[in-house]
Amino acid sequence: YLVKQVGDVRVGLFALAGPDVQRLIKPADLPPGTHWGDSLESARTIVKALREQEQVQAVVLIGHQRREDDELLARAVPGIDLILTGHTHRRISMTRVHGVPVMQPGRWGEVLARVDLVVERARGKAAVVEATGALLPSDASVEIDPEIAAIAKGPHERALAYLNEPLATASGPFP
Repeated sequence: YLVKQVGDVRVGLFALAGPDVQRLIKPADLPPGTHWGDSLESARTIVKALREQEQVQAVVLIGHQRREDDELLARAVPGIDLILTGHTHRRISMTRVHGVPVMQPGRWGEVLARVDLVVERARGKAAVVEATGALLPSDASVEIDPEIAAIAKGPHERALAYLNEPLATASGPFP
């Protein structure tokens, strides 16, 4: 997980991938120490650490798993304020799953998901009280931010190289 300070709000972010991702990623491409465990138990452990040890006011899950898994996490793991998902590669405007806002920006950077979380303080505690979101264009009508482009350049080039690796060679017609 990662904790970011946004103004006077501490935001905890963590990512989970469903079991099918193991088939999509070469073991050599995984960071050292990566292991596959139970998503539900992992989420519970991480959310507890973010809330209790890190004292965050907002928890965001970035997931790449089936919709059913997102629904299970939204129902069974209290403390998640937002799920940004991507497994189905469909555009999903903000919706609520068991009260938790869920959004998905399609695929290949088709759109950008923008989410605004409102955090209010009451009785010495801060909590998310509102979430709004929209899917925004990411085409040529949007000016490229040079600072973001510089940050994304290396990972983008590595992703393109990976996507362009041949998987097989056909020795004859391939309908």
